[in-house]
Amino acid sequence: MPANLLGKNPEKAPTPLPQPRAPLNVARPNPLPVREHAVTAERVMLAVLFADVSDSTRLYENMGDTAAFTQVRECLQILNEAAQRYHGRVVKTIGDGAMCVFSNAEDAARSAIEMQDRIDLRPPSPGRSKLTIRIGFHYGAVLREGDDVFGDTVNVAARMAGLAVPGQILMTASTVPS
Repeated sequence: MPANLLGKNPEKAPTPLPQPRAPLNVARPNPLPVREHAVTAERVMLAVLFADVSDSTRLYENMGDTAAFTQVRECLQILNEAAQRYHGRVVKTIGDGAMCVFSNAEDAARSAIEMQDRIDLRPPSPGRSKLTIRIGFHYGAVLREGDDVFGDTVNVAARMAGLAVPGQILMTASTVPS
C-alpha cells in the first residue's frame, strides 16, 4: 500500500491527542508596581569599565564550585581595590566580573592596567593554568540613579569587554583623549 505524503500508512488510524488537563489553580504573582513619577536619574559623564575572568566556565567545571568561586572572589577583590585606588568604584559584580565607574577615562585606564598587572602576578592555582581577565571601557554620558548607571555608554563598555581577548584592555576610539 502506498504511504501518504507524510510517510504514514493511510489505513492506520491516527493516535488520538491527549485530552487537556483541567487548569491548575496557580496564584499569579502581582505585576511589578508602576512608578507614578518621572525618572529621577541624572545624566553625567563617566568612564564605565567592565572586567571579567576569562574562561570561568571551564574553571568551575575543572575545579568545582567552591574552589572556583574562591579564585573568582579573589580576582573580584583585586578589581575592587584597583578601582578604588584610582578614584573609581565597583557598581556591581556580575558572576565572574565587575562593572566599575570612574569620573574620567585616565583613571579608568590606570585602574585597568593595575587590574591586569595584579591578576597576572597571581600564581596559578595548583594543577591549573593562570587566571586572566579581559577588560573593556568607554567614556560617555550615562544615567545615574542611586548607585547604578544605565545607558548606551554602559552597553558599549560591555561590548568592548566582550571583544577583548584574555589579558587585553580595549577602549573605544572616542575614549582616547586627542
